[in-house]
Amino acid sequence: MANANIVVNIAVDVNYVYSQKPGSYLGAGIYMMDNHVVSGSSGEGTLELTVAGSAGQSVAFNAFAINQLQGTNAVVTIQGLQQSSGTNVFGNQGWPSAQTPPAPYQFLGYLMKSGQMTYQIKIGVSPNGVIFPTQYYTWDPFFKVGTNLAFQQFKDAPRLWADQD
Repeated sequence: MANANIVVNIAVDVNYVYSQKPGSYLGAGIYMMDNHVVSGSSGEGTLELTVAGSAGQSVAFNAFAINQLQGTNAVVTIQGLQQSSGTNVFGNQGWPSAQTPPAPYQFLGYLMKSGQMTYQIKIGVSPNGVIFPTQYYTWDPFFKVGTNLAFQQFKDAPRLWADQD
């Protein structure tokens, strides 16, 4: 598998997050970062990461546990993503989907449209996947997607990236 253009890594403070009410909207304990600061991403190291990208780029997502007792079988898994508001920058064809191991990413999608989108990420967390049940949490970061200049030369570019109805 080729490398993704944009990689979003999500570090989860398992001890803190697991102490929150299951199903709750998180306001702390999540640290997101990407490899696109040079392109205008902001909020690195927070749960309100704004990823900047261009239509046509691939976006990969990984989540991993950080806790006081590393090696305790802590588990963090991305369950899925959903749009909260704005333009669906992934379109139907590019929406991030789960990848099968040994893929290097947990989820992979493709930016298909320019615009701004708020989306929710749902994760499953357990401080020890053998002993403690998985609890689920969400929060909502952002995407800010511009037009890919490589596609501006084609007069049919908007139709290339438009969703099928």
